[in-house]
Amino acid sequence: MSSIRFVILAALLGLPFPGQGAPPAEAVSAGAAAGARLPENFRPFTARIFCGAQPEGDNAFRALRDAGIGLVLSVDGATPDVAAAQRQGIRYVHLPFGYDGVPPTVVAALAQVVSTSPGKIFIHCHHGKHRGPAAAAIAGLFEGSLDQAGALHLLEAAGTGREYEGLWRDVREFHGVPEGVVPAPIVETAPVPDLVSAMVEADDVASRLKDLLGVADEQALSEAARQAVLLREAFLEMVRLEEAAPLRPGLLEASDLATGLREAIATNPRSAMVSLDRIRAKCAECHRSERNNRSSGIPIHVFTKLSPTAP
Repeated sequence: MSSIRFVILAALLGLPFPGQGAPPAEAVSAGAAAGARLPENFRPFTARIFCGAQPEGDNAFRALRDAGIGLVLSVDGATPDVAAAQRQGIRYVHLPFGYDGVPPTVVAALAQVVSTSPGKIFIHCHHGKHRGPAAAAIAGLFEGSLDQAGALHLLEAAGTGREYEGLWRDVREFHGVPEGVVPAPIVETAPVPDLVSAMVEADDVASRLKDLLGVADEQALSEAARQAVLLREAFLEMVRLEEAAPLRPGLLEASDLATGLREAIATNPRSAMVSLDRIRAKCAECHRSERNNRSSGIPIHVFTKLSPTAP
């Protein structure tokens, strides 16, 4: 889709142009009830595919309904607010995936949803900047309403981080649904990782980082930088888990350390292993503290199944 066609589409719909945030309250659909406001970063990707942040509360779903949205599709790891959507007559589909790319099973499921769901679709992640726009771009590419240049332009406009290389790759290299791939289940609420699973995933990423930094050639460092981004996002996703509430200060500190690790890989690779050791030491410190603090309410199995040790 050319930039001119996109601007005309946005103007006709009364929605933000690329680079703008959510529309002001007065620009929300004329039928919206008082106080109803579209989710942050709400923007059109095609004439019927829209993208933005996670809807919060009845007002957001009411605004989506008044904007003509009949289906909300979440690619976020959090459990969707299906009840709030249903109160506005909106259907929910949950196809969660991570920051390393859009899995073929999700691509196939997106295609199935787009093919079988008439009307307007709103696709969201957490903030509406990275995973959601990638999924919306692939949905537009599948239905033929976007070309590759237009899809990549929309990622840019949505603020999709260049550090999420897998998301950009899967949009840039999309050439249809892979043959023989079984779509992910089309459900209102998909299973989401618990704290133990999330910790195991973070531990796996840290192990890959250790191996890559041990090689430290150009290719390994490039992949290490990508893994450092995934490690940061793993910590931030854990912060959102209700059962992780007592661990949030430590998880936020670990995510900051992971940001520092990525910077070290780019500017001073020799110091990167030291940065990784700091993250591992922080994890070990947190685990020791919580194992000894049974008032935190976190089950002991969380720390016995995965007990990192300081380097």
